[in-house]
Formats: sequence, structure tokens, C-alpha cells
Amino acid sequence: MSPRAFNESLYREHFDELAAMSELRSSWLADWESSPDEVAGLEQRMEAHLDALVLGGSAATEVVELHARSEEPWSFYAWVAFACRVGDFEMLRDALVALRWACDTPDDDAQPVALRRAVAEALVHHVPDGWLELLAAELPGASAHVAPVLARCIGARCWEGAAEPLESISSRTTADATEVLRAHAQVPGTAVGPLLGRLGHDDPHVACTAATGALRRGDVRVFDALVKLGRASRVALPVAMASGPAVGPWLSAVVDEQPVQALVGLGLLGDPSALGVLIEHLEVEGHAGAAALGAYLITGAALAGPVFDAPEDDLDPLVLDLSAEIPRTLAPLSLEGSGISTNPTAWAAWLRTHRSRFRAGQRYRLGEVTSPLTDLAALSATRLPLWLRQCLTDEFVIRYGVSWTYQPSLLMTQQRQLVAWMTARLEDARQHFEDGAWYFQGRRVE
Repeated sequence: MSPRAFNESLYREHFDELAAMSELRSSWLADWESSPDEVAGLEQRMEAHLDALVLGGSAATEVVELHARSEEPWSFYAWVAFACRVGDFEMLRDALVALRWACDTPDDDAQPVALRRAVAEALVHHVPDGWLELLAAELPGASAHVAPVLARCIGARCWEGAAEPLESISSRTTADATEVLRAHAQVPGTAVGPLLGRLGHDDPHVACTAATGALRRGDVRVFDALVKLGRASRVALPVAMASGPAVGPWLSAVVDEQPVQALVGLGLLGDPSALGVLIEHLEVEGHAGAAALGAYLITGAALAGPVFDAPEDDLDPLVLDLSAEIPRTLAPLSLEGSGISTNPTAWAAWLRTHRSRFRAGQRYRLGEVTSPLTDLAALSATRLPLWLRQCLTDEFVIRYGVSWTYQPSLLMTQQRQLVAWMTARLEDARQHFEDGAWYFQGRRVE
């Protein structure tokens, strides 16, 4: 074998490993079993393969461009990451053109979803700050599949220079309206109107994302709009993220309409008075998984019981992919690997023994009286699936009115730097918040 052929085979191995590991990382983030340290270790190996490609120069570039194929979606992650790392914007543009053509003629929905996710994650992880203006300039003319990918990257960086381009596509039909809405909420200077205007959208996933985004922006008109539309129950989870204990009885009342949102919402609300309701719903067909998760979010008790997979017909689809990280297909609310029991007898016995630990009128998260620091720890250091960590991320912004670029899909090094920065900031402001209280945008909810 010639030296050139040997080098090409070596670069091909680095490329294939980077693509495979990026796909594995995405699946690890979605499950209950992978720890942040395990994900960080995988990312270090990914970085080593990317560095090796960069050192390969033009020979590695040829390999990357030859072997990135749409039928292997995560090869696009390696392609885009490499383009960002070597500073070749024209290569990135080529990848976006390839993404457009690959998604415009799909045989099914799975491939374009995976392609968009792979390219978006690579951009979020690796795009140079100096390219944000270039990406924003691409937005107005971007295709229906490329626009949400660019929006996600710009939103993750909270880059205020993109406010006008984002508003220019807010009324367009794209392959994933939720990505555009989420970016709209994250970028300073954008109008809140497009978010409020989607609260009554026929797609409940879009309505839920719009409500979350408007609440992240601190716009209380959300509540009046939902009442007028008569659709508050369709966005029960965002409502729970922004409310005080008085909303608990309403959440309990809408369980039959939106079982997953309402029951998980009771858990996010954190009022221990809801534990009785949650345990009751462990015995209701189709409700047990969400009820057990709600009880776990309050108590932190998993009880190492059997897992639960509900039939698809019993599900509220809004529990799926609130961060647009998981393909938008109906699938069970799975507790596989969580160790969270759905056994009502076990939970009732546990509660009889431990109820004295929980005081009425205080908010709890995973068994701890809440504070900004305990909420931050639950968000950043717990084995939770990505969609749930995205909920906790949104709730953290809504509750405490913080402004930061944290996303649970960021590389772990990036996440840890942001968490360390936020921890120092919250320690300075600790006296502003009372432990166990409910807040909206930093103001106590009475």
C-alpha cells in the first residue's frame, strides 16, 4: 500500500469513527442510563478523531467530501464539524446544499429528521462565532429544511444580530417550525408576537413550543391568550413551569385531557400535596408512566421498580421531543433504564414512611427543597433524558429570569463552563431567592 493510500484509509477511519460516535452520543443523551461523565468521555474521543482529520490537510479534506453521504446522516455531522474546524465556509455551504437536496426528495421522514439533527448539532458544537453573521445572512433564502437548522444554531448562541433575519422567516412554512420558534425566543430583540400568535396552532407541539418561548421571554400575556383561546390544557406543561402552587388543582383537573403533560407538570411544579394525585394515577391505564415520573421529580425516589411502556393510543404527544432532539413520531413515555417504579403499592408504602420529609407550601425537586442552586444541580448533574433536561432548562430560565446560552445538547465542556459561571452568579444573588418558593422571572409567585 502506498503512503497516500495508507493515509487515506487512516483518515477514512477517523471520519467514520467521528460520525459513528456523534450518533452514539445523540442516543446516549436521549436515554436514562448515560451519565454526564460518560458522555464527556465519548466527546473527548470524538475530539481526537476531529483533530486527526484537521491535521490531515487537503488529503483529509478529499476523504471527508467523498464519504459524507445522506444515507448515513451522521456522516454529515463529521463533514460540518470538519468544515467549521478548518474554517472553510464554502465547504459548509456545500454541506447545506447537500442537506437541502437530500431532504427535498425523502422516501420517509426518518432520514431528513436525522440529517437536520446531525447538521444542527455539528453547527451548535463547532461553528466559529465569526460565522454567525454569515449564517444569519443565509436565513431569508434558506430552504424549508435548511432554515430550521440555521435557526437552531443562531438561537443556541443567542446572537442578537440575527433578530431581523429570524423575523423574516417566522411566518414561513419550514420542516420544523418548533426550531424557528425556539430560536425566536432565545435571540434578544425579536418580537414576541410570532410566539403569541402560535398559541392556538393546530399542531399541539408547535403551540407548546410557542408558549414555552413566550414564557421564557417573561410575557404574561400568554395566560390571557390561552384563556381566550380555551386551549390552556394543551400547553399544561409550560403553564406548570411558570406558575405557583395554586395551579396544582387545575393540572389535576385536566389530567384526562392531557395526561402526560398534566402529570409531569405536577412533578415539575414540585408541590408535595400532588403526591396523592400522582399515586392514584399509577393505577389508571395509560397514566402510570407519567404519574411515576411526576412523583420522582418531586421526591427523587425511584424505588427500582419495573419499567413502563404505554400503548401509543394512550399518549399525549407533547411529552415527546420538546427540544426537537428526538424524531417527532408517537412513541411511549419510556422509563426504561430509569429504575422508576410504577407500582402504586410500593409508592404508597414509601410515602407513608417519608411523608414527614415534605412540608406543605414548599417546592421540591428530586427530594430537595428547591433553590436556584439545587435546580441547577438537578439540571446539570442528573441522569435524565434530553427532552426532560430541556424542560428543566426552560423552567430554569422561566423561574429565575436568567439569561444564558446553556442548552442540554451542548458539548459537556461547554455545559460545564456555563454551569460554573451560572453557579457563581447565583451564589452572589442567593439572598434574593427563598428556598422552596415559586418564582416567575425572578419574582415570587404568591
